[in-house]
Amino acid sequence: MLRNTYRGLFIVFAIIAAIIGTCSFYIHNYKEDANKDACIVVMGSINTAILSQGIYTNTDEIWADPQLTWEYLYKDHPDFMKVRCPSGGTYTLEYREDSSWPNIPVCVCSLESSKQHNSPYKTQ
Repeated sequence: MLRNTYRGLFIVFAIIAAIIGTCSFYIHNYKEDANKDACIVVMGSINTAILSQGIYTNTDEIWADPQLTWEYLYKDHPDFMKVRCPSGGTYTLEYREDSSWPNIPVCVCSLESSKQHNSPYKTQ
């Protein structure tokens, strides 16, 4: 009689452990996907600011050098220098041949190749 009770408790605990393990796996994946989506939104905001800054100032010199572009953005929007990737990556500006605008610097996350934090302005 006592042996059947232990067997029943073991089965109940095994089922609870399986449910907890499965839930924690999906919660972790959900958090990674949410961070990736947040990163893409931030890159889109920075890219939009780069385009609008160049159009607003009516000059192409803002796009001549990625470092100069950061300086222009920092002058008008100091909060952009505080922005970090939610997954721990870093943002850089670079010219991309696969971008919608190859002559304009595009914000790129350092986790692009490892975690698919792809810039929203890629055409491919």
